Amino acid sequence: MVVCWHSKLNRTISTRHLNVFQLVEYLHKEQTNMESTIQRAQLGANLPARRRKYWEMDHPLQRLRTRFNAGELTSFEILSAVRHIVQRF
Repeated sequence: MVVCWHSKLNRTISTRHLNVFQLVEYLHKEQTNMESTIQRAQLGANLPARRRKYWEMDHPLQRLRTRFNAGELTSFEILSAVRHIVQRF
């Protein structure tokens, strides 16, 4: 997820060496966009479709979260399992 965001940052800002003010301006715009997206989702609006691989990755990650919350997995076990799932996709 972080890699995707960093890639988007590089595509959006075309300068080679970003200064602090440009970064703050970009982060402010990104925050505004994300808050708008969250509000639309809460109101039931249709959101842009996600890529298939992320949609397919969600199911095993949700099962892991359920098992972790039930106390069936340790922190190390869930991190190891998440790593394997992410590497598979």
